Amino acid sequence: MQYGKIFNEPGFFNSAMQQINLTYEHNLDPNTGLMYHGWDESGNNVWANEDTGASPEFWSRGVAWYYNAMLECIEYIPLESPDRKVLGQMFRDLTRPILKFEDPRTALWYQVTNKSYEPRNWVETSASAMFAYGFAKGFNRGILDKSYLAAAQKAFVSLQRDYIFFDDQDRLYFDG
Repeated sequence: MQYGKIFNEPGFFNSAMQQINLTYEHNLDPNTGLMYHGWDESGNNVWANEDTGASPEFWSRGVAWYYNAMLECIEYIPLESPDRKVLGQMFRDLTRPILKFEDPRTALWYQVTNKSYEPRNWVETSASAMFAYGFAKGFNRGILDKSYLAAAQKAFVSLQRDYIFFDDQDRLYFDG
């Protein structure tokens, strides 16, 4: 979409929107509102559901990359295009379930988004940072309301407090 905007190539918008819509159509779980980690149109039963082609889990990092890609794409779609409104609504529709699965104790998200109770699951800091970024930027762009800015700030404080540190040689680390 960025290329399409810079070089005035509207076909790139259509191609990108087709990919976004295809992913949304096949990866969106109607029960949770989350996006499955992947989709294989052949229904490869080694890792995908044979009927839907969707992966069996919601991986926070995968959800976060898709979520923020939608947000970035909105900026490149021409203002007059109906796709801009459609993509904004898709972004908002994915935002609500993401926030629903925030861990209340840490204000962050787990690697398998909807299974914080699993003993082998863990807080996924990069996905948590990406969700916080999406909430904050979504608010700053007028797509999300102020409650999401508060959620972004809460996650950011948690990441700073518990996962970012300097060693004795002043090297910065982002743990988790």
